[in-house]
Amino acid sequence: MLVLIIQIGSDRYALDARGVREVVPAVVVRTVPHAPPEVAGLATWRGQVVPVIDLVRLLRGQPCPARMSSRLVIVDYPTAQGPRPLGLLAEQVTDVERIDEKRSVDPGLTVPSATFLGKVHHDANGALVQLVEVKALLPDKLQTMLFAAADAEVRP
Repeated sequence: MLVLIIQIGSDRYALDARGVREVVPAVVVRTVPHAPPEVAGLATWRGQVVPVIDLVRLLRGQPCPARMSSRLVIVDYPTAQGPRPLGLLAEQVTDVERIDEKRSVDPGLTVPSATFLGKVHHDANGALVQLVEVKALLPDKLQTMLFAAADAEVRP
């Protein structure tokens, strides 16, 4: 499987590249009042309003730093209406790697608030990389809120 590697602090995570539409420099995000902290807000991508999740805040509890290396990863998020674009704000996107899914293992630790964290594998340097399961990233309530807000947003 081909994966996109994301660096957050000293930790590395992977996204299945089949669901990645595009990686772009971090853009200005319009905040959504009263949204949960992991919701960075809304951004315009190719003329379309896209909800944005702050992966750094979701994984580390801190907002994504505004750096030249920060990126917005546009992924296909599966919904009942079909795949919808979702922005994932990442501290740094470092590489694309091919991993052998058969060599990925269950981490042996389940965190109820982070069910989107999947299997782990060792990269070429022996460091652990954990898969982020995009389809499990949003609880139903948050999914409804984000995509309803994006549908109602006035496009420029």
